[in-house]
Amino acid sequence: MSKETFLYKFFRSAVKNACQMLMSLGIDSRCVYAEDFETPFLQQSAEFYRLESQKLLAENSASVYIRKVAARISEEAERAVHYLDKSTEERIIRVLEDELITKHIKTIVEMENSGVDHMLKHNKYEDLATMYKLFERVPSGHQTVADCMSNFLREQGKA
Repeated sequence: MSKETFLYKFFRSAVKNACQMLMSLGIDSRCVYAEDFETPFLQQSAEFYRLESQKLLAENSASVYIRKVAARISEEAERAVHYLDKSTEERIIRVLEDELITKHIKTIVEMENSGVDHMLKHNKYEDLATMYKLFERVPSGHQTVADCMSNFLREQGKA
């Protein structure tokens, strides 16, 4: 085992143990863990991903953005399993879905030269499928894509 692998496993174990300790301090509740760790962690994560979403949207096409968002969600879910209490896993994923998808859903589908219209015009069906799969994670995600596709088809019918 390399030194780096050992340190990574040690760190992961230490963080997980610290979270478990905070949970046990709450005796019959998770109040110590929630107040001292989970709430600030989720707030800081929301701020981090709010800024990250702005940067990713400014620098990437819709196709690249949705792939990066899917990767971020997968990475964060993996970290949550290894580091956090089970109760926090779902909450951190909801933070990512809100900050990276829900708050920008209209911007993503309407991105000029890369949004849904562009994907349909240029037969980017794999990108559309990735978007559709990612958007199923949030309320009205599928409807947003369907509405854009419907508008595109109506416009094509008029042409």
